[in-house]
Amino acid sequence: MSELKMDIVDRLKSTYNMNESCELAIDEIQKLRNRASQLEDELELANGKLDKINGWCKAYPISVFTEPDWNDVQSKLGNVLLTQVSASNMRHVVNGVSGIIKGDKQACVSKDLDHE
Repeated sequence: MSELKMDIVDRLKSTYNMNESCELAIDEIQKLRNRASQLEDELELANGKLDKINGWCKAYPISVFTEPDWNDVQSKLGNVLLTQVSASNMRHVVNGVSGIIKGDKQACVSKDLDHE
């Protein structure tokens, strides 16, 4: 009779531990589902930002805005002014891309030509 009691007790303990383990597993699965959902949202947001940056890349097609004759530009503007204009344009682009990444819509719009 003692063995039968022990067997029942062992089975009850085993069932209880399995239920506890299942509850822990279910909680962990729910946490993983929540994290997966968060990551999907982050990925969707990142893809939207990449689409905006890609839109900027396509905004000035070479078929419409041909490359200038750099020697002609240099002769008319000079080295210093050409470098300043180039740097200003690059700042505008980099600040715009940074604004897209940070979600700052104002960083994408140049209010004036006065740079820091």
